[in-house]
Amino acid sequence: MTSVTHVILNGSRGQLISLSMDKTFRIWDVQRQACLQRLTGILAKGPDVLYSPVPVTLLFDEPKNRLIMSSNNLLSIMDMKPEMKDRILSHEKPITCAKYIGRTKQIPFYQVSSACQGSTITLWNIDTGQKLKQITNAHGESEITAMVIDLPSKLLSGSSDGTIKIWDINTTACHRVLQAGREGPVDILQVLCIKRRVIAVGWERDICVFRDKQLMSSDFNITLMSGVEKEHSEDIMCAVYHAPGHLATASTNGEIVLWNPNSENKIMKLDSRSSQAMKTQSTVEMMIILETRIENPNAAALVTCGQNGWVRFWNFHS
Repeated sequence: MTSVTHVILNGSRGQLISLSMDKTFRIWDVQRQACLQRLTGILAKGPDVLYSPVPVTLLFDEPKNRLIMSSNNLLSIMDMKPEMKDRILSHEKPITCAKYIGRTKQIPFYQVSSACQGSTITLWNIDTGQKLKQITNAHGESEITAMVIDLPSKLLSGSSDGTIKIWDINTTACHRVLQAGREGPVDILQVLCIKRRVIAVGWERDICVFRDKQLMSSDFNITLMSGVEKEHSEDIMCAVYHAPGHLATASTNGEIVLWNPNSENKIMKLDSRSSQAMKTQSTVEMMIILETRIENPNAAALVTCGQNGWVRFWNFHS
């Protein structure tokens, strides 16, 4: 937990909105003294945001039920959804991630897995909408922040408590618990499965790697992918992998690194900061690889986007 820098009141709902040094917003119920929602990724994650000459300013517009905030050269407005009652909800807390699960010999149905801030994982039948299985208190009281499917029958979940759990989709049994944080809880933003390795990113410049021998034993010491400390100068926000040989990582300052996942060596480095004005809002928050374009030397196969509103297409071959 980090220091709280801002607190504002939403009197009509009896709620407080707080902002902490790790740029995390939390919405609190005043009467119950409980956290209702946790929001990350709204402010740029770079170190200059809260310490800039023009500090972060928050204002809650109660008549219109919206939060207005300024940070550096960015003015943002967040509308709060009106309260709705008597609705049938899939989760009691806000959903943080969802993944598609294809049909295999071990999995007879096309499914979707969803996870929420209340640490609940639910498996759904896509065709009927029926709830098939549910894992409650998957990570205790900690929010689930990342999830990935490792076919034919595994689901991995990452949490704000710094743990990654490996689940059996059919039995919902937990096979392994991996501790990604060296010194305690960390925000795991993404988990990937790469050739008998599990990698996690989101809280530092390194790529945390759990290798095959560690996954099959009780030895869960963290190792790092070769050279990552030298390639990223800020925290890694997201990663994307396409078998057999394409891995990309992106950081809060817009740096994108392409890796050979087999040798763990850098292939090339890209920079999404095309101008001085974009450098304060250059965080890459999401990436995808377009499978049909990978082998075409004249096509852009990597797509990135972030807070500055730009969607960029990158060519692997140039």
